[in-house]
Amino acid sequence: DAADQVALQDTPIGPIPAHWRVVRLEEVATFSRKPRQLNVQSSRQVVFVPMALIPEDNLFITNWELRQPGEIRSGVFFQEGDILLAKITPCLENGKQGIAMKIPGGWGYATTEVFPIHPLNIEIRFLALYLKFAPVRQYLASKMEGTTGRRRLPKSVVKNLPIPLPPLDEQREIARTLQVVDEKIRAEEGRKHALEVLFKTLLHDLMTARRRLPKEFIARFEEEKHAPL
Repeated sequence: DAADQVALQDTPIGPIPAHWRVVRLEEVATFSRKPRQLNVQSSRQVVFVPMALIPEDNLFITNWELRQPGEIRSGVFFQEGDILLAKITPCLENGKQGIAMKIPGGWGYATTEVFPIHPLNIEIRFLALYLKFAPVRQYLASKMEGTTGRRRLPKSVVKNLPIPLPPLDEQREIARTLQVVDEKIRAEEGRKHALEVLFKTLLHDLMTARRRLPKEFIARFEEEKHAPL
């Protein structure tokens, strides 16, 4: 209700509240690298996330594979709490991205076609939601390089991406609010899908005479059809 009373400032990414800052992504996050002391070959199984298991419409990664260390011939290291951001077309444009949470052992490997972004001074959900924001996606897609069908996003573009940075408590509240909205949208989409399936099923049953309309409904319809205008 007090949105029109908030003082704004002009920035390269547009008007934002005056008490927010604009920073580059590399100021608030880094790209995860495997610690030198980590001996992958000593592990019995290693978590691996292929591109197919990175979601397009979910904030978190909920599925992964368990592989033998020798089966992982290529991949990028990631740790618990990282955002895995797709960097190749059309995965980037389609919104493939997810936060790695509840990973067995706290680390794993993912397809080489993602950037593992680890938060330092930013709420991870806030950053993830910002990276999913359609104008941000469009901007990143416009910076991809390479030939048609194999275009990739340079790491330098991601490092220098301008990020609006509210105080931490506001970041958390924004993330919480947007998650509630997303959950409501998903619930309504699920309800819509269920009603469409029910309609198609009933229509098929009526057209194939597997189900008939109640006699009282037909009688009422006939009365209304012959009633004077």
